[in-house]
Amino acid sequence: MISRWQTRAGIQGGLMAGAAVLVFFFLFDLARLRPLATPFSLSTQLMGPSGPILDMPVISQVLGFAVFAGNLLSLTILHFLAFSLLGVGAIWGCENCRIPLNVATGAMLGVTVGTGAYYACMAMFGDHVLAGSPGVPSVLAANLVAGGLLGGFYQLRHAGSRW
Repeated sequence: MISRWQTRAGIQGGLMAGAAVLVFFFLFDLARLRPLATPFSLSTQLMGPSGPILDMPVISQVLGFAVFAGNLLSLTILHFLAFSLLGVGAIWGCENCRIPLNVATGAMLGVTVGTGAYYACMAMFGDHVLAGSPGVPSVLAANLVAGGLLGGFYQLRHAGSRW
């Protein structure tokens, strides 16, 4: 049975891993001179179009930005919720399987479970979403970093115990 402090640690570690993925893709897009390209692509594909088409360009741009901001906020909330659930799931799975959760096992979980969850969600929405999404190497790298941070967080937090 997972305890309250383990659940809290899973949520905290998941939020930290989720933040690492956000920073990773922000820097990735910035290096390509396309800041926010990844969240823009994912949010418009997953949450709907970028706004209504109007004859007045200024109003259309303002409404388009407002819709994008709402989509981006929704995507961010879903992102952190998913990583919180992955953090709790990681600690629960390692506890039940008696596997120590450290940087190495966290990185392995990040690459396998994180990447699998990402592509499973993308597959549910169809191929049109994958067209604008990050490529396999960048998703693998981001999830490797996130999983390693998640495992390292547990390893540091539970130093001296079997974790």
